[in-house]
Amino acid sequence: METASISSTLFKWSIGIAIVWGVWFLLLKQINQFSRVRLFIIIGVLLSMAAPFLSPLLLSMAKTSATSLPFQAYLSIPELTINPSGQETNFSLSAAALYIVAIGSALLLFRILISLIRILTLIKTGKLNNCKSITIVEHNKSIPPFSFFSYCFVNPSSIPADKMELIVAHEIAHKKNGHSLDQVLMELIGVTQWFNPFYWMLKKSLIEIHEYQADGEVIAKSADSEKYMDSIVSVAFSGIALSLGNNFNKSLTIKRLAMMNTKKVKKHALPALVLSFLLVFTLVFTISCDRSETKISNVENETITTKSQETVEEDVFKVVENMPKFRGDKSHEMFRNYIAQNLKYPVIAFENGIQGKVFVSFIIEPDGSVSNVKVVKGVDPSIDKEAVRVVESSPKWEPGTQRGVNVRVQLTFPISFSLEK
Repeated sequence: METASISSTLFKWSIGIAIVWGVWFLLLKQINQFSRVRLFIIIGVLLSMAAPFLSPLLLSMAKTSATSLPFQAYLSIPELTINPSGQETNFSLSAAALYIVAIGSALLLFRILISLIRILTLIKTGKLNNCKSITIVEHNKSIPPFSFFSYCFVNPSSIPADKMELIVAHEIAHKKNGHSLDQVLMELIGVTQWFNPFYWMLKKSLIEIHEYQADGEVIAKSADSEKYMDSIVSVAFSGIALSLGNNFNKSLTIKRLAMMNTKKVKKHALPALVLSFLLVFTLVFTISCDRSETKISNVENETITTKSQETVEEDVFKVVENMPKFRGDKSHEMFRNYIAQNLKYPVIAFENGIQGKVFVSFIIEPDGSVSNVKVVKGVDPSIDKEAVRVVESSPKWEPGTQRGVNVRVQLTFPISFSLEK
């Protein structure tokens, strides 16, 4: 995957997660029906990650079923930057940003690996006791009680004996609701979204919901809620928690105690949830659509061909199954290299300090030849003319096909003329 494509996907993921957090903050933050709000966050996050890959398919299906009007297919080739030497500028801010993201992602993966190793070590070295639907792992580390899937990790010396049952009940509630799966999911998403502040806020909100949900279930079954609250305070300030576990987090203690004394808000909860799902679905898929790939040009005054016609009109296909390839290269990197090698910075533009981005549009004909080369958005006549010249000089392509038939496909190609070396 090219740098531009990776950057675009990361950006769409970031915006999608920001939308999920924003909708939660505006519509659902005050609703303490935790199981439903938690479901909204998880579905919203998964939708945000999947939308960039699903939106082209959904758009293609919508185009096929919504209208029978003909159109040409459009494809945008990643931008090329040309400096005065005529060579592509390899280093860019987007590439540098991706390197930084990759380094952060590697560090987070290492952090997750360390947490898993510590958990496995506790299981291997600790004392295992089966209790109801969970396995209690007793250890002597300075770690607050936490659960990870079907294991509950406790240090008996740091928990009063009369409070142990309530602590275990809390962790059983985490296990019963599958909170560890949420934790793992958010940690993995964090590998690609660690730079996104909305990811961290959404993750924190989800952890709070986990604790509120577990507290609610324990209090509903406990005869002494005061004792349970006291147990939370007594264990919340012991040691450093692991990132993968469902912990007794001291930063949440006050919020949890306040939430336990708050009545459930049922009024308007369902409408708010429905509205939230609709908003997230609409906004996430809207920002995930690549407009350069989904632009449609309806052919005015065009008629759909029939079987009786001897000549097939090549611009009438709705979906192009196989896009054109330059010298067999699907990524179009070879075409970008061809342009970089053959395009020269106009002397007059160089001498006058003229630079900017030119958008060139052209059509790959059914025989692979290049036609209808024109500047959609130009900078200067000398630069525009050079961009058109070099695209027109392109060798034949492997044409696009629809149902085994070669068709016309329109491409757009941004070329950035830059004086910065």
